[in-house]
Amino acid sequence: HLCTLFTGGVPDPHAEALAQASDERVSVVGPAEEVARTAKSLALDILVFPDVGMTNNSSLLANLRLAPLQCAAWGHPVTTGSRFIDYFLSCGDMEPADAATHYREELVLLPGLGTRYPRPPRVEKAERDRSGLPRDKRIYLCPQLLHKIHPDTDALFFEVLARDDDAVLVFFAGMTSGQRQAFLDRLAAGMKLRGLPPRQQIKVLPLMSQRDFRQVMSVSDVMLDTLHWSGGSSSLDALASGLPIVTLPGRFMRGRQSAAMLRLVGVEELIARDAEEYVEIALRVARDPAYRESLSSRIGEGLPQLADRSEPIEALAAAFERMVSRGPVHGHRMVV
Repeated sequence: HLCTLFTGGVPDPHAEALAQASDERVSVVGPAEEVARTAKSLALDILVFPDVGMTNNSSLLANLRLAPLQCAAWGHPVTTGSRFIDYFLSCGDMEPADAATHYREELVLLPGLGTRYPRPPRVEKAERDRSGLPRDKRIYLCPQLLHKIHPDTDALFFEVLARDDDAVLVFFAGMTSGQRQAFLDRLAAGMKLRGLPPRQQIKVLPLMSQRDFRQVMSVSDVMLDTLHWSGGSSSLDALASGLPIVTLPGRFMRGRQSAAMLRLVGVEELIARDAEEYVEIALRVARDPAYRESLSSRIGEGLPQLADRSEPIEALAAAFERMVSRGPVHGHRMVV
């Protein structure tokens, strides 16, 4: 029996699809106390929090015992730190060898991407003019939300600009004008220190629909992944658009998502070992159209390894059965 508990006040297609696939749908919008009372009344065997930490309520609720077994999923890929969360559901291909030490919860490693992503629709390639991008420059796209771009990544941006006079770095605007301006001021200060004269190398596009977002990707030359917190859904969109991604994996799962995707589709050569190699790969992909086209073709061939895979769901169901039979167990690593 699958019950979904909706706590958001704004409907969306994903929530509706989940509701349609559920045996029971319960909606409650209000303070954490009200949500907790409702969840407790459902007498659930297992309660799964998809993204603890993304809202205040989720953080509060994760510190209550509302079901005999409680799990957190990797919608927010960081340990909850809560003694009331028994298991953390993560992606085995994204985690490092010492992953179990990064979580207070018992770690459950699911195969593939750890979930079943629907294959994105085919992207129709647009003209650069439509997005205001120059035709005669090389487009290095960093599609992450601005607040996810760690300042450590700036040095990689500047090295690309220093070594490619035709490079244009393209970003998407932040949630507020102040965020956008703070980011641009940070880049300007860094470029000045690096001795890079401004020549319209930075382009910031407005937030846009997913369709337009993917079309920008389809006319870009390479995606520059961010350090410490890599692309997730943005990397999936890039690969669906045939756009090569250059990434430098971090220590924690949150900085290794793009690398896992690249391994799954069969283009591991885009995974850098250090900052120098990251820049070298980015420059080669952007400058060499034949190489870029070859990578794009291989990405397209490898996409079935990412999308519509049933193995993660089957492994999750088996994990739930084991959880119920074992009860909460702490301090061990369970691989499924």
